[in-house]
Amino acid sequence: LQMPKKKSKKQKEEERRKAEEERLRLEEEQRIRDEEERKRKEEEDRIRRELEEKLRQEELARLQEEQPKVIERSNAISRLTIESEEMKEEGDEWDKHIACDPLPDPENERELSSFLTLWEESKDKDLNECIKNCKTAELVIHKLLTLHFDAMAEFRTENIIWC
Repeated sequence: LQMPKKKSKKQKEEERRKAEEERLRLEEEQRIRDEEERKRKEEEDRIRRELEEKLRQEELARLQEEQPKVIERSNAISRLTIESEEMKEEGDEWDKHIACDPLPDPENERELSSFLTLWEESKDKDLNECIKNCKTAELVIHKLLTLHFDAMAEFRTENIIWC
């Protein structure tokens, strides 16, 4: 068996120098990779931000373009709703007129006062007429209570006080 030769100082120094150079080279390569990775991420972030801003601007432009149409539709819906409610009220009044309903409209103070005045002035001729008038009074009270509860549910204070 032969023992390996002992390295000279010069050889040891040369190996240390080469090892140091290799370490520095590896550190530089790692620094370059890290720098490239940082730049790549920055570029990706920049592109993402630009894309988000572009999409935001496009969405804003679309919304501004649609705004007049939305306002027009909203106004049309409001007009149609009002017209529909008016037509329903007219239809309800017509239905009441056609039905010849003798009961007053509880929301119409004049009708209600007239009804009560006529009822007070009328003299019941017999028991059947008295019962009929009581049933009519119950119907009027029922209508008033319905109006009152509806007003309470919708927080219409003037109707609550009226009832």
